[in-house]
Amino acid sequence: MDYLPGKEDFGLTVVEAQHYGKPVLAYRAGGAVETIVEGKTGLFFDQQTVESLVQKLDILYISAIIKETVLDKQRNLILEHFNLSS
Repeated sequence: MDYLPGKEDFGLTVVEAQHYGKPVLAYRAGGAVETIVEGKTGLFFDQQTVESLVQKLDILYISAIIKETVLDKQRNLILEHFNLSS
């Protein structure tokens, strides 16, 4: 995970994290605004407070659990209903 707490002119840190498939949390300022699509390529927090950061971390955590659960269910469904061996 990449956490960008303040203003960075271009947002290279964000781009690098996205390149490596890491979730990104950034303060809504500077270059991060140009490189993050809210909810798709990262999340913004609008206040530089612990509460604001924790709220976004909770969203990432819950999203990861949901994603993992869906992927497990998809895999199990495929294994139950299809024979993928040649």
